[in-house]
Amino acid sequence: MLEYYAIKTLAEISHDRDHRAETAELEIMLTEFETTHSLERLSAVTELTPDLYRIFRYAPNNQSPEEITLAKSKLSPEDLEKYEIRAAARNDIVPIVDLLNILHRETDFPDSEYIRLKAAQQKLIRAIGRIVGDDKQSEAKHD
Repeated sequence: MLEYYAIKTLAEISHDRDHRAETAELEIMLTEFETTHSLERLSAVTELTPDLYRIFRYAPNNQSPEEITLAKSKLSPEDLEKYEIRAAARNDIVPIVDLLNILHRETDFPDSEYIRLKAAQQKLIRAIGRIVGDDKQSEAKHD
């Protein structure tokens, strides 16, 4: 019996960690996301102007905060509102995705709980949408 415990990998040991506290935290995060971000308003961001497309497509990874601020200053009031709504939601979804992945990978998290919470997470991700197209014609898809 001791030999069995001696050969367990670190990953197997971490699976023994209880998931309940972190699951409760994730559920709070999911609820707070929906309270903070209107899924209806997020889903309404569909048509993108070329300027809005560029800032969504390139800003998060390839631009400095100063460049993002400059790009935002060139947006129309309507595009700026769309940007603010979607950018805030994108920032807030990251810790939710990370925690769900950690729970699934590193704890005794039941598959049924994972499936339920993954579906809740996917609902939020679909509301945020994904950017498709190019500088001339683009949209946010919510499928």
